[in-house]
Amino acid sequence: MKRAVLLVVALLLAFAPGSRAGDPSPAVTPLPSSAPLPAFKETLKAAEAGDAEAQFKLGELYNKDRDIAAALKWFLAAAEQGYGNAQYNLAVKYRSGLGVAQDDVDAVMWFGMAAELGDAESALELSGKYDRGEGVERDYTEAA
Repeated sequence: MKRAVLLVVALLLAFAPGSRAGDPSPAVTPLPSSAPLPAFKETLKAAEAGDAEAQFKLGELYNKDRDIAAALKWFLAAAEQGYGNAQYNLAVKYRSGLGVAQDDVDAVMWFGMAAELGDAESALELSGKYDRGEGVERDYTEAA
């Protein structure tokens, strides 16, 4: 029931006078059902102020709630600030085409950035991309 009310409110806000109807990033994103309200408000405030960890946490909350568009927004904000876990999550989305067009070149870019920060899973994924020539020219030296 809560979700239905939130959806109705979001739709009303999206099409209210002065709204940007059709804009893929609505002005108001519904609260993830998995988030307790006080903690969500604090995290949102920090994320909007540019805190990369808070942005990543919001991405995780929205991802868990299956709101992939909102998750991507916050993962991208954190990833652009060099937050490795967000870079890895974006790479996975691009690799699999979840919420974005499948794009091995972007997947390689984000896996590479996270790997440079020491993320072992990203390094392994990147190695596989070089081994298979997905998004990059096949290079067994880089794959090793």
